[in-house]
Amino acid sequence: MKKLLTATLFFILLLTPTAAAPRASDDAPTAADPRAAVCAPSDIAPTTVVTTDTPFVQSATDTATVTCAAVAPLLHPIAETKEDSSTEKSLGQYVLTGSNGIYTLTLHSSGGSTYVASGKISELLSLTSGNVAFDSVTTDERIELTEGSYSFSGSLTSRGAITVSSGADLTLSQLTLTLTDSATVLVKGGELTVEASTVRSDGAAITLNYLPTSRLTLASGEVCSLGTAPALEILTGSATLNGGTLSSNGTAAVSNCSQLTLSGAPKLLSTKYGVITERPILLSDPDGSYSGEKLEVAYRGELTQGTMTELFYGASAFHTELITLYDIEGREFALTYFDGYEGSYEENFLAVYLPYTVRLYSGNGLISTQQRLSGEAVKLPEPEDKLGYVHTGWFLDGEGKHPYPTEEKIYSDTDIYSLYSLKAPEFSVNTFRKTYSQRPYTVTFARLEHPLDSLGGSYELVWYKDGAEVARGRELTVKDVADSGGYSCVITYRYSTDSVTVTADGITVAIEKATVPLPKIEPIYYDGTYKTPKIPESELYTVTLPTEKDAGSYPVIFTLTSP
Repeated sequence: MKKLLTATLFFILLLTPTAAAPRASDDAPTAADPRAAVCAPSDIAPTTVVTTDTPFVQSATDTATVTCAAVAPLLHPIAETKEDSSTEKSLGQYVLTGSNGIYTLTLHSSGGSTYVASGKISELLSLTSGNVAFDSVTTDERIELTEGSYSFSGSLTSRGAITVSSGADLTLSQLTLTLTDSATVLVKGGELTVEASTVRSDGAAITLNYLPTSRLTLASGEVCSLGTAPALEILTGSATLNGGTLSSNGTAAVSNCSQLTLSGAPKLLSTKYGVITERPILLSDPDGSYSGEKLEVAYRGELTQGTMTELFYGASAFHTELITLYDIEGREFALTYFDGYEGSYEENFLAVYLPYTVRLYSGNGLISTQQRLSGEAVKLPEPEDKLGYVHTGWFLDGEGKHPYPTEEKIYSDTDIYSLYSLKAPEFSVNTFRKTYSQRPYTVTFARLEHPLDSLGGSYELVWYKDGAEVARGRELTVKDVADSGGYSCVITYRYSTDSVTVTADGITVAIEKATVPLPKIEPIYYDGTYKTPKIPESELYTVTLPTEKDAGSYPVIFTLTSP
């Protein structure tokens, strides 16, 4: 009842008719029209439509006919917006005035003005479907938009949140919106566009939450948090910042937990960071790529060694100069531009690339370095050719004790060594076969060579027979039949500080017995003296000759010098 009386008094003061006769109007309801009724105090409800047959006037002395009409005319705003020269109001535009729970919504048309009064702004807005100009309105009310498209302009101060729910589309165009007591514009599944407007709050000025369809587009204007909260909080949904300014007295202008797109040149101002984010940020949209001032961004997630964290998509290489990245503890991390990366479906992105370092070494020192993420394999190059050496493989140590498996994954900084060993010399030896001749023979290799011979390589040869060392050097000397048998030769080749040893087995030496012809012995005739036969000497044998004087047959003994 209190509410009803308030509305009644309000209309009596605003539109008290004078004694002048009412003027006829084509839009005014007739007596036969069921909509027509005389507005007595008891007839005025909390929401009341009042029409006049004269243009909108503020003076209570102007002539007016007061009638109660249905709400239906307000649901179809006049599309044509032209100036009423007598009132300087835009035709077809809703104007909302009032404060302290008493509000009036006015629609101006060429035939006059239509008024609606209510204690709730939300109730009045539900009757509109077009532009609403707030004429220095102050309210404590929580305003909720649930369906339809709205455009707000003018000036509005509110202690309550403005909620843009699913199905609602709100554009702030040339609006000054001041939110107090930490109130916010809450986008709850709907869409919000800010153009040439100012939104200020002592908390977060705009918050996206609840539904993934929540969407904000900032084209121009200013969104400001006068406190320490971010000017924009993206908890769920998506925001596109094409221009304008977002500012906060706290550590970040924007807090992003969902989807943020930066394009054009928006300004993000705070005491520390432009954005604090836990999700990747898109740096371009169909209208262009981000080209604003240098931007400092803090990332809430972990940035650990051995990982690549993709943080900015739709990027170009020059964005590495515009954006500085920090972790939440304030440590700066370099951003690397990638036009693609094996294992990633993305292209043209910036990432914090913290690979492990793999250093590849050879005998001549460092060959190259590779950057590998945790779990990636090293791409080993083809080993280079090295004169006189053979590649023995890749190892985790310089001594060759721990081989590196070629499919091994990397999980830390790693040094890998390409090791070489000195090639063994090439050799051949023929079977050595001779006949005993009392003279020594020399056994040598038919071929013994190495690629480094001309560069100072040297040999050491040790000959063995039946496991015992019998000679050293390139030559083996044999003479007697007893020297026949199987030999081996251990060959050590040295070059610089390297050496290699190889054994030549199965070297066969054969010294065959010689055929010794017996000399012809001439008979000796008896003459009464001692006689000794004359037999030619030979190096193959020695002769033991008898000396006798009596006639007879005496033995001559031949002894071979080598059995």
